Amino acid sequence: MGKCRGLAIAALVAGLGLAFAAAAEADSSQAAAWAPRKVHIVFRGTCDETYDLLRVTLLRLGARARDLDIDERNCPAPNGAASLDATFSVLVPTGATAQNARGAAVEAHWHTVELRGNCVVIAYFTRKILPLFSTRNVKLVPRDVCETIHVGLRAELLEPLQEPASR
Repeated sequence: MGKCRGLAIAALVAGLGLAFAAAAEADSSQAAAWAPRKVHIVFRGTCDETYDLLRVTLLRLGARARDLDIDERNCPAPNGAASLDATFSVLVPTGATAQNARGAAVEAHWHTVELRGNCVVIAYFTRKILPLFSTRNVKLVPRDVCETIHVGLRAELLEPLQEPASR
């Protein structure tokens, strides 16, 4: 990994046209807790590009920055594709669905997020990553429409009421 990771992320996001737009936030709040998650990504592209896309996407969807660990040991895969494993924590509503949650409850709210940009990247990450998060009102945009308007997903995700300084 290069020394200029921050610049590489900015250039990558701009270069691939992958941008994230936050829309109006929902007014509801609720108790939530952090729950561990894991994902394995195999994607065409370089290891550095895929690492940066994965990191930016997970953080934008609400993964806790201090828990995010992306393992590049098997990158590239034997077929030349980028192969990465990520572990991270996401907010889940407290109650019956929070059985794997760790730590004290935190106050959270539903935040609307749109994934914009490269429709192939959005479709793959939506299929692989989005099910690991607590979501509601998910609207997947068909690929032919995405290629015209460059918006592939709109969904509400939980985020803490107080944004962490590292995000």
